[in-house]
Amino acid sequence: MTRMIPETIHSSVQSGAEKRVFEVIRDAPNTTNWLCLHSLSLAHHATKRRAEIDFVLLTHHGIFILEAKGGRLKRRKGTWYSVDKHDALHPLPESPFDQASTAMFALQRQIRQRFPSTPHADPLFGYGVLTPDIVFDLDSPESDRRLVYDSRDTAHPFTRYINRLAEFARAAEARDKRPALKPEAIDAIAHYLRGDFDFIPTADAILDDVRKQLDQLTQEQRIVLDVLHDSARVLVDGGAGTGKTLLAIEAAQRMARAGHRVLFLCFNKLLAARLEDRIATKSYAGELVVRNLHRHFFEVVEGTEWQPTVDAAIEQDKQTAFDQVLPEHAALVASDRDDQRFDVLVVDEAQDILTSPNLDALNEMLRGGLQDGRWCFFLDGREQAKVYGKMEDEALNRLTALGVRERLTLNCRNTRPIARQTAVVSGAKHRVKARVDGRPVDFHPYRGRSGWLKELERLITDLRRDNVPPGRISVLLLKTPRGDEDKHLQRM
Repeated sequence: MTRMIPETIHSSVQSGAEKRVFEVIRDAPNTTNWLCLHSLSLAHHATKRRAEIDFVLLTHHGIFILEAKGGRLKRRKGTWYSVDKHDALHPLPESPFDQASTAMFALQRQIRQRFPSTPHADPLFGYGVLTPDIVFDLDSPESDRRLVYDSRDTAHPFTRYINRLAEFARAAEARDKRPALKPEAIDAIAHYLRGDFDFIPTADAILDDVRKQLDQLTQEQRIVLDVLHDSARVLVDGGAGTGKTLLAIEAAQRMARAGHRVLFLCFNKLLAARLEDRIATKSYAGELVVRNLHRHFFEVVEGTEWQPTVDAAIEQDKQTAFDQVLPEHAALVASDRDDQRFDVLVVDEAQDILTSPNLDALNEMLRGGLQDGRWCFFLDGREQAKVYGKMEDEALNRLTALGVRERLTLNCRNTRPIARQTAVVSGAKHRVKARVDGRPVDFHPYRGRSGWLKELERLITDLRRDNVPPGRISVLLLKTPRGDEDKHLQRM
């Protein structure tokens, strides 16, 4: 993995392409000695008072200046334009190739001045343009195709693209091969360049600081992402809060961006609806379909000769219908219809889905089936599996025999005090370790059947006085509130 400075991309960055490129560079395999500076400001430039480079990548090959452009690009009568989602044209002051190359020469001059008569002063320099949302087929003197990383390259390791840039840069120089840039030289150059770099500011509020730490991927999550990239069939097991849903979303989006038709399934209706609105509506080179399991099965059967049978079964015994009849008939329909098959299957909350009838149906919906197709299942095989008690050992063993199994152990959702107290209150036998410290858990006793409402209202009032936004406050209840209690909650 590439060392990134800063380690995370700032929330102010609006470009989705720039965020994806950040992740691609960071997660590139076999890049331990690489270092990448994001959003490097240049105080000295030949034609601009101040310039900014999206990415400066320091590798053993040399130094590469990378310009990221998202969405559509257009060139009309010599002028380059970016095209937004409303088809509005936004003229660019120069072509992305000119932008990257002029920045490269400016940075090259500064490094040579800073490190005179040393090996650091004369590394290989190259530049490239990254357009991960589109296929860039234009090949002209102004825009050599070898300099471009487009949607077709997302299916391959990023190192392949950098090797291509290095070959282009060496050919352009027409001189003997330069020596490799050693790790100590990379560190020295990076230390110098930090002076013009805009770092992520430290959050002042405790809540913001904790949230920032929780949002960072752990090392074991990065390892799982690498396994998901390299292995066709993966089973990821982890307790609540270990980031399974986060990784499932990332895996599904990466596959869809690479041009695959992806089916993302989960058990919970609310989670499916939220994810459908959040990720399925984005633009991908492929396709990403998000559904809860039973809704997808029913949509497969809907309008076919088997729908009356399924409807009758639901009317008679809903539980049996969803557990057996629906998946069996969804499998029948999918086995005869290619439009119901997907290139990749991603399943979250798999502990609530792993039954033989469900796996038989999913087998028919995946190209190559479960044995030869590409899939990843995310589950909690311990505590959460007890909630609905649906998981069958036979179904779990079936997947385990076909794929690689990975384990997540760190709680990334909660602070250590919350994770410890939750484990004590719930009586969990298998506790998940948390990695971020936080404030101690407070207990507030109350009297009377409705005393909790008054105490809750007092707590919320105190939080609002401390300038905590309402969107940061969540209330979890053990039981559904009664009518008068619900009205009281709404008034809060």
